[in-house]
Amino acid sequence: MAVELVEADGGMAQVQRFVQAAVQRSSLLVMKRLLLRRKSLPHHYTVYTFPWGRIVFQGIRTANKFNNERETHHPGYLVAQDTFYVGYIKGVGRIYQQTAIDTYSRVAFGKLYTAKIPITAADALNEKVPPFLEDHQVTIMGMLTDRGTEFCGSAEKHPYELFLQYHEIEHSKIKVRPPKTNGACEALHKTVLNEFYRITFRKKLYQSLQELQSDLDDWFDEYNHERTHQGKRYWDTNFTRRFDTCQV
Repeated sequence: MAVELVEADGGMAQVQRFVQAAVQRSSLLVMKRLLLRRKSLPHHYTVYTFPWGRIVFQGIRTANKFNNERETHHPGYLVAQDTFYVGYIKGVGRIYQQTAIDTYSRVAFGKLYTAKIPITAADALNEKVPPFLEDHQVTIMGMLTDRGTEFCGSAEKHPYELFLQYHEIEHSKIKVRPPKTNGACEALHKTVLNEFYRITFRKKLYQSLQELQSDLDDWFDEYNHERTHQGKRYWDTNFTRRFDTCQV
């Protein structure tokens, strides 16, 4: 972070103390709430104006919830994939959901497995995503995943990496610690947990993985085709309709 103090007119010490105290107390977001007025400049420069001077911050992006979002320009441009631990079912074992979501249209897919391994990640991607995209004459250009062992490994023998190479799909990986750089999957996991799993597990006792998968498929069908959504690019419409209107 670069901080430049200008036009202080005798208030330099007061400005410097204010900046140091705010940074030490919390993040820049807290400091921004305390500021009297803000002007945005190109190239991530921000000017804060006080009665006793101006402070120019260089290299700090304006805070918003889309800062960590990867660029995506049309359906198929970037598909995000992640593994979500659903829970344990007696007689079945641990349940993992392989989630894939088109980061532009937010059309989403999910498939359940009892293992978290590369072959299941590749199988979920192969079975769920290409058939839908091919029906709309769209191909996958890139995949975004974390650095888990089910997604990353030797390019010569890792099943998931081999699948991407065979289909000529570019593989991008998020940073090691912050999962919010794969925010599309993280947000979907929260939604499916609150709106499907927590509700259906109270109403029904599942005896097999296939039974749970059938209900999950019905939920994703409603999620993609019927439910309307609020947020960036969706304009109070469902994801599939938005997908159809944004193809290239």
